[in-house]
Amino acid sequence: MTKAPQILIVDDNKPFRFLLAAFLEKARYETAEAGDGQEALNMIASEKPAAILLDLQMQPMGGFSFLEEFNALDLTIPVIMITGDD
Repeated sequence: MTKAPQILIVDDNKPFRFLLAAFLEKARYETAEAGDGQEALNMIASEKPAAILLDLQMQPMGGFSFLEEFNALDLTIPVIMITGDD
């Protein structure tokens, strides 16, 4: 049996992560969650996600700072940026 693709959800809003994970799992994706950019960078090697959903505004490491470090890793994982801000 083929393993479902894993989506890494990176957002500091825990209830939103929970909701997004539930939606994705219902669509038969596996999910992993990180509360900020640094936590996501630490997880990438072990989790090997198929895609990353990345919030822009987080502390201590937000989406733009994450992208700078992520791009230096020269990985080919697609990143979709999301935000609840105006």
